[in-house]
Amino acid sequence: MINQTNKPKQTIVIQTTTKMSNDMGTAGFLLAIISLCLPIFLFCTKISSWPILLSLCFILWLLGLIFSIIGLRRAPNGLAKAGVIISLFPFVILLLSLYVIYDQISTPIRFESEVRTKTAEVIDRIKNIRTAQRAYKSKYRHFTGSFDSLTAFVLNDTLVFERKIVNEDNNAAMEKLRKSGRKNVEQFRVAVIDTIFSPKKLTPKHVRDLRYIPGTKNKTQFIMEAGLINTPSKTLVPVVEVRAPYKLFLDTIKYRQEIINLIDDEVNNYNRYPGVKFGSMETDNNEAGNWE
Repeated sequence: MINQTNKPKQTIVIQTTTKMSNDMGTAGFLLAIISLCLPIFLFCTKISSWPILLSLCFILWLLGLIFSIIGLRRAPNGLAKAGVIISLFPFVILLLSLYVIYDQISTPIRFESEVRTKTAEVIDRIKNIRTAQRAYKSKYRHFTGSFDSLTAFVLNDTLVFERKIVNEDNNAAMEKLRKSGRKNVEQFRVAVIDTIFSPKKLTPKHVRDLRYIPGTKNKTQFIMEAGLINTPSKTLVPVVEVRAPYKLFLDTIKYRQEIINLIDDEVNNYNRYPGVKFGSMETDNNEAGNWE
């Protein structure tokens, strides 16, 4: 007989896999899909009871987001993650839409503010140029088309003024002047920079920077012309024109379309120069500024 007592025993192990599910994650994913697709369906079908259905969409969206967030803590959480992403998608779209609306509303306001601020700076400087040109003409009987000549005049030249020597009510002093054969007037000289801009005080650097349009980092100059024109009475009259177009001192990158519209409006609707200027090379207008 064969002895079977020492025969080794065989152990058979049967492994069974339990399929895990994430009901909350799945529910959140499905609700998120429904809440995203239902508004599109409402828009296409134009159902009259859309306010109620939109409220339902909001409830479904909120539940989908809550269920998906809860489902993130359970495995597997792939659908839960997708549900969160889908639920947040309309929120991201809403934020982007609000930003676009805000930008559309605020851009014209910011542009108008920039136009006012920068135009005021340009006008302030161009007034100083006009003052210097008028003083130049008072001495030399013509304007200059060169900023180098205008700057040198303001920094280095003088103007001649007259004043009374004695008080005309002082009879004794007046009699003494008559006996000496002198008139009760004497001339004196004052540096141009010390008198023409009063009560403002301009430094030599301010005078050297007059040629530059404010806000251009001393890179862009005013356009300045000077010459003579014939009046209807056949008289030669000195004229000058200094100008700064909008496109030279406004931000053409940030406000490109707004500047195009502004220039078109000024030229075609108001028949005005699109910028800041004084004087004219076509007529004697006493150096009038287009802001006045």
